[in-house]
Amino acid sequence: MTCYICRVENVNPENYHIGEANSAALSQLKSSFSSVGQSGQTLSYMRLRFNDIPKLEDYLFEGLDIKHLTAQRSNISDLEDNAFGGLGEHLESLDLSQNALEKVPSKALEKLTSLVSLNLNFNNIESIHAEAFKGLISLLRLSIYGNKIKTIDVNAFLGIGGNITRINLGGNLLLSVPSPSLVNLTTLKRLQLHENKIKAIQKHEFKGMVAADSLDMLNLATNLLQELPERAFQNLGALNSLDLEQNSISYIHQNAFEGIEDTLEWLTLGSNRLLSIPSYALRNLTKLRQLDIRRNNLTVITENCLKHFGRNLKFLYLQEN
Repeated sequence: MTCYICRVENVNPENYHIGEANSAALSQLKSSFSSVGQSGQTLSYMRLRFNDIPKLEDYLFEGLDIKHLTAQRSNISDLEDNAFGGLGEHLESLDLSQNALEKVPSKALEKLTSLVSLNLNFNNIESIHAEAFKGLISLLRLSIYGNKIKTIDVNAFLGIGGNITRINLGGNLLLSVPSPSLVNLTTLKRLQLHENKIKAIQKHEFKGMVAADSLDMLNLATNLLQELPERAFQNLGALNSLDLEQNSISYIHQNAFEGIEDTLEWLTLGSNRLLSIPSYALRNLTKLRQLDIRRNNLTVITENCLKHFGRNLKFLYLQEN
């Protein structure tokens, strides 16, 4: 087991040390961290990987000025409330992916007021409780991909601050779009819900979302959708990119895209069950630049199928039909 500090040259002279601990015992980590703290060295990056640290104890990183902390594959299942004590004003990114967390460690996170990026990918989280990210007032990017999330409390993102722009909830077990939980996220630009178990999009699904005028990318690929209802995306007036690849979509209502005609440029409908190009549903998408309908069940392409929306089309994918 080793714990070592590596000096990295040719970067910001005030932050030119990186702490990296591989396969280290907790007692060794504490000793090493204490030595670094006493030396006055500034650690821009610290990586803890391939360890066996079931619990991050209170003030483990006390005395260290860390901006970016990665603690991957370390069997972490619990964080004491003050595990990041002393890092609140310094830590900008935190990666706790590939561990054994069963819930969002809210208490340990809530004082990280400078945190910009949080990665909780590939843990064992089954639900997101109310105010799970309270106190993270600077957070821009949140990724919880590859967990086992089935439910998200309606107040899950309450207190997260007014800066969040990206949320990745892909690779989970969601059965529906968690719209009620997202209504107050005023600055959200990218929402990833791919690789879930979402069976349907309701009419006016995103009604009431404050971020409706800011969301420009929505990923619903690899779900269980069978149809797109009337005005499914009507409230997403800034939507630029929509990915619906690898569902089971066989029917698209003629007004499914009403409300996003003036903004949508990228539409992916590949790997579905469409029998023809849904020309009438697409008729008003005059700004569409890319249309992907690969791997469907198209048999005929009519002469005027692109007449109304093909003026700005630069990329059209029809392979494997």
